[in-house]
Amino acid sequence: AVSDVYDYAINYLPINKERIGIWGHSMGGMVAVYAATKKPGNFKALCGSELSSGAMSTSGRNTIDAWKDKNGAKVDTEIFGTIWLPADYFLDRMQYKTIAVVENLYIPQLYIAGTRDDMVKAASVRAIFDAANDPKEYVEFDMDHFYKRDSNALKKVNGLTTEFFVSKL
Repeated sequence: AVSDVYDYAINYLPINKERIGIWGHSMGGMVAVYAATKKPGNFKALCGSELSSGAMSTSGRNTIDAWKDKNGAKVDTEIFGTIWLPADYFLDRMQYKTIAVVENLYIPQLYIAGTRDDMVKAASVRAIFDAANDPKEYVEFDMDHFYKRDSNALKKVNGLTTEFFVSKL
């Protein structure tokens, strides 16, 4: 999907393909890292906010065996309420390890973590940052995973992300 958006943008929009960055939050951050490593020339900078390592935490959730036994699990979401996700979703997701591919990036990178994030721990984002090549930046904010609900945290993240991309692209 990311490659389709990229292809559409460079073929149909008046943009400079030398100034394209990629950003993602949580699982989208993991997808951004994979997209940037899969096609290294497409993106000139990357930002991941509270990006997933790929591994699923089982604290407060069913274990992997329970997911398999029940063929899925109920998951509380911010927008859709409680939804059912099939076990294959969890198993597919767990095959991706952000930390294993981030070493293939040689573009400017910004990693943002939330000190109160219980879904993607700051230590996990820090480990991804530590495995990344320079040039790279790491910033922690006093925020949880759903920082978009907090107007101050949202302003900080958006401001930093904008500054980063303006300076790197």
